Amino acid sequence: MRQYIITRLSLLIPVLFFVSVLVFALARVIPGDAAILKAMGSPEGDAAGEIIGELRRQFGLDKPYPVQYVEWLGKVLQGDMSTSFWTQKPVLEEIVSRLDVTFELAIGTTIVSVLIAIPAGVISAIRRDTGLDYVARITSILGLAMPNFWIGTLMIVLPAFWWGYVPPPGYTPMAQDPWRNFQQFIFPSLAMGTSFSAIAMRMTRSQMLEVLRQDYIRTAFAKGLRERVVVYRHALRNAVIPVMTIVGIQFGHLLGRTVIMETVFALPGLGTMTLRAIQQRDYPLIQGSVLVMALMFLLVNFVVDILYAVVDPRIRYQ
Repeated sequence: MRQYIITRLSLLIPVLFFVSVLVFALARVIPGDAAILKAMGSPEGDAAGEIIGELRRQFGLDKPYPVQYVEWLGKVLQGDMSTSFWTQKPVLEEIVSRLDVTFELAIGTTIVSVLIAIPAGVISAIRRDTGLDYVARITSILGLAMPNFWIGTLMIVLPAFWWGYVPPPGYTPMAQDPWRNFQQFIFPSLAMGTSFSAIAMRMTRSQMLEVLRQDYIRTAFAKGLRERVVVYRHALRNAVIPVMTIVGIQFGHLLGRTVIMETVFALPGLGTMTLRAIQQRDYPLIQGSVLVMALMFLLVNFVVDILYAVVDPRIRYQ
């Protein structure tokens, strides 16, 4: 197990290096120039042409791309992700200030997804070809078909139209006001969770059907064990391993896909910050946020792999 962990951690380095090269190149492929945008938005708008060159030198954009990349990567390796072109704040500070919002939304979405998917998938499998099975399968298809932003918009419009209720805008930390925080995150979590639960539900159903055909399940029933014991203690524990992979990958994707829900519900998270950085051609902020999201995605998948051995003792990594 120790050797496996060391090997997997060492593989993160080349992946992150490739991501850093890719995001650096793609950020500069975006049409527009950060210095021009900054100059046009400055108080000296009439003299923008005169200060563009100074801004390019200040931002380091007058240097060749390889030099810019090496300088940026050198700072990253020292724990410095440079400074935002627009806010003049450290990129790492900007990311950390938004990360808790995105994490809370991703965790809430994952909880909603799991609470819907696993019970629905289990019931659909053990009541195969019944009304409950058909309802669960049709609901999962609808969850995949309906866009997140449309569900989120309905969750804002319908309560406001029917009951005059609108979720509190902005973001309030849970430690400051738990109830207001809950109101701010419950609707976006439900909107995203219903969609993400559809994939996990179908995976749970297919794995449960496969496990329920195994000999040891028939033996457990033959011994007179109750259905609940056989399903949840024996079948579900083995069927949930592929589901863990799906949930882990979805959680990693959520860290980069919350931008729509953050925009719809006015949450100041990492997604909206990255979108704003792209619009402003804020290269250090784009590079830093994407690199952090890639690192978190890799770490989530690493943790899921390790959890395999905890859930199923038959799995042992050498």
